Amino acid sequence: SPDGLYAFCGQYLNTTSIFHLGNGEKLATVTSEFSGGFVKSILVLDTLSQMVMIDNEGSLSVWNTKEITNPKLMEDYDCRGDESEVVGIELSEDQRSILICKVWSIEVLDTKVWKMVEKFKAKRSERFVAAVLSKNGQSIVASMENTSSIFVWRRDSGQCMASLIEVSGAIVKLIKSAHHNLLLSVASSGVLSVWDIDIITAMSNIDKTGKKIQTLQLSSREDYVFTMDGSEAVHKWNFSTGFIETVFKHEGIVENCVLTSSGDLMVSSDDKSSQYIWQTNTGENIFRISGQRISQLLITHNDQFVVSLCEQNASRVWRLATGHKVCNILVTLQNALITTANTFLVGTSKNKLLAVSLWSGSVSKKFVCDDGITIVNFKLIPDCPDCAVFITSTETVFIWSVADESVCRRVQLPTNFLKNLEDFQISPNGKLGIVSKGDENINVLDLHSGKLRLVHAAGIIWRQKLSRDGRYLVYVCFRNCDEDDDAGVVSSLIVMRLADGKSIGTCSLYKTPTFLSLSQRALNIIIGFEDGSIGTYTVVDRVDATLKIKIATSNSRQIVNNASQKVRPKCGNHSFKTVADCTWRESTEVFSRDSPINVSDSGEGESTTPTKKTELVP
Repeated sequence: SPDGLYAFCGQYLNTTSIFHLGNGEKLATVTSEFSGGFVKSILVLDTLSQMVMIDNEGSLSVWNTKEITNPKLMEDYDCRGDESEVVGIELSEDQRSILICKVWSIEVLDTKVWKMVEKFKAKRSERFVAAVLSKNGQSIVASMENTSSIFVWRRDSGQCMASLIEVSGAIVKLIKSAHHNLLLSVASSGVLSVWDIDIITAMSNIDKTGKKIQTLQLSSREDYVFTMDGSEAVHKWNFSTGFIETVFKHEGIVENCVLTSSGDLMVSSDDKSSQYIWQTNTGENIFRISGQRISQLLITHNDQFVVSLCEQNASRVWRLATGHKVCNILVTLQNALITTANTFLVGTSKNKLLAVSLWSGSVSKKFVCDDGITIVNFKLIPDCPDCAVFITSTETVFIWSVADESVCRRVQLPTNFLKNLEDFQISPNGKLGIVSKGDENINVLDLHSGKLRLVHAAGIIWRQKLSRDGRYLVYVCFRNCDEDDDAGVVSSLIVMRLADGKSIGTCSLYKTPTFLSLSQRALNIIIGFEDGSIGTYTVVDRVDATLKIKIATSNSRQIVNNASQKVRPKCGNHSFKTVADCTWRESTEVFSRDSPINVSDSGEGESTTPTKKTELVP
């Protein structure tokens, strides 16, 4: 017993004797009704004055030990037909759960009601060899026969949150030391490995969607992250805790998602030709539009209007507050962007860069390349509202004034420079261009002098992002195949200071990244991973900072004491409106390849800026 007064001794035929350690006297003997086996384990629940006997087949009997000389049987469970040997038993630290690990299954019992609350079965070809509970009791840490991995499953969903590889061989036993917060694993080779239980507990807290993150957006207040993973749902994550708080369910697979600047409204579209407007705080789908499949969604910077681009039909500009159409856009645009002044929608169309008026839908400005020349990539310059930078297939960089419809500057790149163009970034003031080509080099282009500076990266660059102030370049690179000094590292997150080209911090990534995003205010980095989880990081560029890149403050991604962990909030699941509020009819107008037809909505003046409305009227 925990107080050291009594000894509980298990015997054959499911019998347990209780002795007084002071005088050696036998105080009582109890026997379970199911006496086919022997006592495998005895658990003493001092907080409840109870004793639990578990035999080799998993049968369990619970005894009230308030009167130690006359224990009373409370519960008796017969598991003799299971044909599964018990290999491990554990009582949780709070004495609320008992884990019984059998060869073919893992069971968790609730000690308050003495009922099985979870049961996880092994696959037909697999056998459990050991299992323990995580520190907070919310996850199960287990190992399988003839495998060298430790698996972490979350109890509430059964989802595998992590797989920890033991390089010394197959694991044959797991031992938890609660006093030292350590997990010991014994391999078949005789090697003993020590794991930090706090880290395992933190890993088990990480939420996952189960599918690779395809795109994500951070609200302007940088308090929530919204992700898409190729399913019928958009997931809303709390940036501070790392938990999924809301799931927005659509009728079809979500293809586009945009937020207002406040993050209070979200507009999305799916492959069922529907658009949805959601109240992100409540999860309510407050408006639904059907009739056209959308290729790209954009919201003006003042949150007044939505641009819905279509590939097969006329695109539309419509009021977010009412859903009423402002104008049609009859020209096809790709990779479109809205200028800072909310005047033009700029996008490419084969060999043209077009600026379409958001009030009339007509092409107001355009740059046309010579025959056989195409526009490879373009960006708007944040600090120059009406300027764009684009690269053509002739490896020429143009800085183009949209308002004046004139070329401000032209820079010629080296021959074959764009053969493997991967990404193109522009500094906010338009002075620097960052170009990656899928190799180990970062190309820094001075757009004023035309000089090209080469900076060697730590590996093959996968994605890169330029910070809003233009001071830092954040990139993810994959390591060389011959680098095996850190087993399990998939790629590295690196932050480079552009002023001197020096790397100010590196963070190893142990999962395959699928999306990289950078916040606009603080230098926070968000990475989506292949397993459906996200990682949040922040940069500390101080001379006295020992850790330049650190995991952002998050309950699921930092090592914390069990007492200080936040309670996981209940995830809200919200579904779409089954009946559309508005239907867009197919347009009878055909697409124009040259000058588009100017279609303006009656009563809408190009020079009038509408007042902002804060409510959405269905």
